[in-house]
Amino acid sequence: MDTLVDNLPNPPAEYTRAAEVHTKMSDIIKSGQPTILDTPGHGDNYHVIAGREAWSVVRNVLGNMIYLSGHFSMEFDVTCLMGCATTRLEALDLETQ
Repeated sequence: MDTLVDNLPNPPAEYTRAAEVHTKMSDIIKSGQPTILDTPGHGDNYHVIAGREAWSVVRNVLGNMIYLSGHFSMEFDVTCLMGCATTRLEALDLETQ
């Protein structure tokens, strides 16, 4: 993974903010540590980077009602944006050892 990240082209020098973000994101990806990318003002929506995976976490429009009804796991919609492995539970044979 480190080699792939290191081989990504750097942004042109005149784009200093892009270079900053490129460096920071490269460090996050190579660390392997899941990292939350918070929004300005610490809103309800954010992203999570975990290795090669990128996730979007968005509060459901009915989040308050969902929370009040006790269905806490449904309060946020979590979506894989890229790099996530698909789960194939149907291929799993739970009957054999």
